[in-house]
Amino acid sequence: MKSKTESLRTMESRVGGLEAENGELGRGNHELTIRNEKLGGENERMERQLLETREKLAESARLLESNQQVISWLNKEVNMAQMGRVGSVPSSRGEVFSPSFKGELKVGGGSGLGAYISPDKEVDFTN
Repeated sequence: MKSKTESLRTMESRVGGLEAENGELGRGNHELTIRNEKLGGENERMERQLLETREKLAESARLLESNQQVISWLNKEVNMAQMGRVGSVPSSRGEVFSPSFKGELKVGGGSGLGAYISPDKEVDFTN
């Protein structure tokens, strides 16, 4: 009878240990679930930020291309003025740029340096 009693005590001890381990694993699982949810939210935020950054980069590339076209046109106008032939010059795309325009044009660097040509004044590049 002693061996059955010892076997039952051993089994009860094992069951108690397994229940304690199961409780610890359950708490660990709960903590990991909470952490996973937090990381999922941060991942979504970072994906939105990445998308916004890519959109800004694409806009900057378009602005750079536009600025390069304006610079090219201005260089042609300056060259023609120096040669005594002021007038409109077709661009490489076949568009014709006028030597005067109405609109806002930022001239200078992108880090806050530069000047704006006022949109309410006509600017004539031929003078």
